[in-house]
Amino acid sequence: MTMDLEGMIWIVALSVVAAIFAILFVKNKVMYFSRMDMSGVVTRSIEIPARDITLHGKLILPRFVLTPEGKSKEKLPLIFVNHGWGASCDVIYTMENAVALAVGGPYAVLAYDCRGFGKSPGKRALTEQLFDDIPSIIDFGEKLSEIDPNRMGFTGMSMGGEIALTRAYVDKRIKAVVAICTPHDAKANFTRHPESSGARMQLGFLKAAGVNGKKIPDATNQKISPRYIIDKDDKALNDRVMLIHSATDELISPGEFEKNRQALGIDTDQAVLLQAGGHAFIHQELLVAANSLRFFKSKL
Repeated sequence: MTMDLEGMIWIVALSVVAAIFAILFVKNKVMYFSRMDMSGVVTRSIEIPARDITLHGKLILPRFVLTPEGKSKEKLPLIFVNHGWGASCDVIYTMENAVALAVGGPYAVLAYDCRGFGKSPGKRALTEQLFDDIPSIIDFGEKLSEIDPNRMGFTGMSMGGEIALTRAYVDKRIKAVVAICTPHDAKANFTRHPESSGARMQLGFLKAAGVNGKKIPDATNQKISPRYIIDKDDKALNDRVMLIHSATDELISPGEFEKNRQALGIDTDQAVLLQAGGHAFIHQELLVAANSLRFFKSKL
């Protein structure tokens, strides 16, 4: 009876905290960026063949580089944008980041829903099957008529950062990679002892959303974690990478950022640790976009 009562107390407490978090998130995040002016870009829905399925995506082009007929006046660099777990290419955070990159480049930006997310079919699971769709997405992107296939970059946040620092990292068609709040070892990060109540809560929410670190097979972890993919001795490959993280990220430990930085052997100009914002970089979005653009402009 005591255990049942304790369990009920935890459920109520977590529900209250979740409600408060949701209200603050909507107030400080979604409502703010839902007012972003996106009239300066043209967004086209596209379908991307990816092995056994077709993924939903969006191609975003800055309006000022288009003719009145909607054709690009020049071949543009292309940036692939990969969302995080539970997100999609249609959510406001993905879109505002993509629009900032497109206008600030100018770049063509290809954002897409990973297998099992958003409008894309397939099973939602943190496995190599999801990651292995990336070469097909890059194949599709480099054939777009609007883009210069010799100038392609890739960025992703959280799960998207893992994808960026594993699959895009090894693809030499990609000339610049920006990995944002990226784990070094996914299984180790998600099974670590929480450093705070906030970390415990965020890891618990992620587990409830379908990511249970203890259930990630070692063989899978070795295929999806940068720890096992980064080549410490390949300076040319590693110079193509920028890392961005927040020191207050309680989901992906800042220690993971430092491990990635050391493995890549990159300096602070390519490894940016912001001192606020948490995992979602709340109120630090402009700095994330500015640093991403700085790096892409130096490489593309």
